[in-house]
Amino acid sequence: MKNKFNKVIHDCVKNKDLFIEDQQEQQNLNSHKKEEEEYQASFSNILDFQKQVPQKDDIEVIIYNENNDGFLSAFIAWEYLVVQKKKTQFKIMITKPSSSKNEVSFYIKKMEADLKGKKVLFVDLSYDEITLNYLKEICSSVIIIEDHKKEDQITIEPKNNFYSYIGSHHGSCAYVWKFFNPEKPVPLMVIYTDSKDRSLQLGFIKYANFFTQSIGFRYVHNKEIPRDKKVAVLGGTFEEFNEHFQVQDVNFWIFIGKYMSEVSSNEAGQIAANAHIANFQGYKVGVLNFDAPNLAKNVGRQIIQKFKRDNNPVDFAVTWGYQYTQKAYRVQMFEDETTGQPKYNLPELAQRLGRLGGTRHAGFGSRFIGTFFWPNDKNKNIWSLFEKKF
Repeated sequence: MKNKFNKVIHDCVKNKDLFIEDQQEQQNLNSHKKEEEEYQASFSNILDFQKQVPQKDDIEVIIYNENNDGFLSAFIAWEYLVVQKKKTQFKIMITKPSSSKNEVSFYIKKMEADLKGKKVLFVDLSYDEITLNYLKEICSSVIIIEDHKKEDQITIEPKNNFYSYIGSHHGSCAYVWKFFNPEKPVPLMVIYTDSKDRSLQLGFIKYANFFTQSIGFRYVHNKEIPRDKKVAVLGGTFEEFNEHFQVQDVNFWIFIGKYMSEVSSNEAGQIAANAHIANFQGYKVGVLNFDAPNLAKNVGRQIIQKFKRDNNPVDFAVTWGYQYTQKAYRVQMFEDETTGQPKYNLPELAQRLGRLGGTRHAGFGSRFIGTFFWPNDKNKNIWSLFEKKF
């Protein structure tokens, strides 16, 4: 049934120009041709890096961050190995980033049996020195491609078979594309994900938010897909997604995302109406007890807009919820993305508070968003974040 619905939508929107509404808009898009050329020419650092990394075809394990950028990054690596190189013997695994500076990442330790002696590619994942040194010890080789620093950073240690590229201008998916396909231009589906992930505000594309919302809903956050099938090399969602990727049918995803966005915005607005203003570590924030991955960003944006409309603007929005499986509070901070550039360094704030909280999950983030986990004990609980400045 799902495939029939998909085909009807595909047939309706195929070759339809969803971008052009009037002559002025056509002229605006034409003027963005130079911007598109500049975008395609902005990958010199990763191109230099990929030349220095040997044996890309020998990767045995791909590990990625469970978000749109991480999913697409892992897919690109999968497509290179499976479709282009016809390789079948390797694993794909999902994990979370870690910023703990005091111990090896809890998630990496859990994977040790799968990593030991293997050639591993990490995409869209950030680790501190203690975890990186641990990876050097247990893995046969390590390649890291991610985008969580302020400046480009390249580390090449041939003796340790360790190669790390941290970019600051694009999302991981765009870097991974150029790493495996240095001679090919970045395709539309990657550009859309890159633009949304890094808030690039690219003028030569439109509706990146609709595109990424539908991709995230269908693949990245779909809990109905069994975990082993979600990333299965033979017969999982990567193979299904590849059918869309090969034809770059962005219209299909934009169309779905448009109506999903209306529904989620309506829901988020109803939820955000319950937010109130509080002091959070010296910042004036809009806060709400709420934790739902697929709606979190929308709720954060709606909280910010709510207080703007009330002529009582906040620095950023904070949502929190206790996760019984993690035995900790998950706290998320959202800044206003419409400004183009973040005013506050929420990823760094999340890392500092995550380390201070001392949970095994610590903190992480990217540009306008910061996420960390906080304990629930007699010395530290969720209320202490609003009552004390740590």
